[in-house]
Order: sequence, then C-alpha cells, then structure tokens
Amino acid sequence: MIIPLTTSGSIKTLSQPECLWCNTPNLPALTCFDRRFGIKGKREYRFCPNCCSYSISPAPSEAELKAWYHEFYALGSRVTTAFKSGFMYRLWRHVDGQDCLYELLKPGPLLDIGCGFGDLLAIAQGMGNEVWGQEFDPISAEFSRNRGLQVREEPISSGDFPQKYFTNVVLSQVIEHVQAPVKLLKDILPLLTDHGQIIVSTPNPHGIFARLYKNGWAGWHTPFHLCMVSKKALVKAAQELGLVCIRTNTNSPGYWFFLNLYSYLYGKEGHVNYKAFEKTPYLKRRLLVLSLAPFLRTIDFLGLGDNTIIVMQKR
Repeated sequence: MIIPLTTSGSIKTLSQPECLWCNTPNLPALTCFDRRFGIKGKREYRFCPNCCSYSISPAPSEAELKAWYHEFYALGSRVTTAFKSGFMYRLWRHVDGQDCLYELLKPGPLLDIGCGFGDLLAIAQGMGNEVWGQEFDPISAEFSRNRGLQVREEPISSGDFPQKYFTNVVLSQVIEHVQAPVKLLKDILPLLTDHGQIIVSTPNPHGIFARLYKNGWAGWHTPFHLCMVSKKALVKAAQELGLVCIRTNTNSPGYWFFLNLYSYLYGKEGHVNYKAFEKTPYLKRRLLVLSLAPFLRTIDFLGLGDNTIIVMQKR
C-alpha cells in the first residue's frame, strides 16, 4: 500500500483542497522550499488518498511561473550543442540510468511537448522521424528553431497541431509542471494516429530516494512541480482514456543521485544549489556515477527508482 510521506516537524493538519490529478480532497502534506535555484518561500505538497499523487499548495500564479521559467530555465549558459547519438554516448546513458526515450520511439511523426532546447527532437530527426515541438517559453522555442527544428509556442489545444497525425507524443519531465495534467492527456488523444503512443517520463514521488530524503528530495523541485503523479494514477488514467500501458519502469540517473544528496545536505531556503555537484571535476563525477551504477540499476529493477517512465498506446 502506498502511504503519504512524513517529515518530522513539517507535517500539519491543513484545509483539504482538491488533488490536481483526480479532484479528490487531499490529506496532510510535506512542507518544502526551493533547494535548487534559491526562490524564497515555503509551499506544501498534499497527498491524495485516491490516486496517491501529490499536489502543491498554494499553487504559484501563471505570472510567477512565467517569470521563474524565463529566469531559471531559459539559461543560454546552460545550453550545449546538439546531443551526441553514437554508440558510446548511448551506452553511457544506459550505464548512467538516463531515460533514453529516443529508443522508445516508433517510426513516424513525433510531437515533443515542452521540448525545451530541442535535444530529443534533434536525436529523433537524425533517426529519421519527422519532428514537431511545442514549447511555451519563447527563448527556448527560438533556440530550437535556430537548430532547424519545427517548434511552436501555441498550446496543443489551440488547434494548430494536426489531428490523427502523430505516432509518438512525448511528455518528458513535463506533466508534473502542468496545472491540469489529465486534461493535457485528453488534449493529446485527438492528435494520435491509430496505435500511436504517449511516452511519459516524470519524477517518482514513491521511489526509495523520495522516502529517504523526504522533503529534502530534489524531485519536489518547488515551486515548479505542481502535481507529482504516481504510477497508479498514470496507469488508471491510461485505462480510462482507452489507452493500453505497454511499458512501465523506473530509472535513476547517477546525476540525480548526487542532486538528491546535495539537495538534502546543503539545500537552504534562498540559496542557489543546483551547480554544487557540477563543481566536482568532470572525470571524478563520471567515476562516481559509474561506481553507483550497479546499486542504482538494482533499485530501478525493483521499481523504486527516482523517475517513472510509462508508455501508453492508443487501441
């Protein structure tokens, strides 16, 4: 049975707003603050006894989110050149436990929602897929277009995306950022071809590291993550939408392991922390990640990894 996390000294009885995933009244919560970019202010994540997801409270306003995304996500200094796609690079991604979503793609058009700087699109294009991207941040979208990628800023509900056209729709580290995540899945359905698939990759709030670090887990990523979706919720939603789950697994990137550790040990309200591990020499970082690979792959095999991947296919 999945139970809500508890944190000594931070649990309190709260009014019970509805779950962002299933609209069920929520239960007591964890109190969290931003441990990555230094945004001040505490927020709470409230547990849903129906779908076992967590919802942020209070939710930041749309204006706040736009300002924060512009300031902290669209950082040109953090952008690298196009991802490599050779054998050694892909081998490293497997060893490191990264999601490798490009390996889950079927032949045919791809729509990457929240495509960021277009890295997945660039890889898929190189593999022969027709690629489309959607990205609401204008800086990120423009960067992707400058790479020769077809990226639009309009929401997918705008009618600007062709219906029954996409074999693959990807939500990579996106669904947790959405105020109405189930509506997003419903909006995607008309865009899928017969037997088209939705690939979701999202942090796992019921993984071993979320339970170990509690409100110090980096995956809460307050205030950007609005709804931390459980595997149970994703599987049930797929069934209700007439989709078939053809794959569910967890993965734990080595980088995330250290992000969690540094978040827990050094995270302070108002303190920038996301670059702490990056200060470690490159070779040392690689060796540290490599040494952890057997441990992290075992956790993934047991379904307790830091991130959930689920593939839903249209009947």
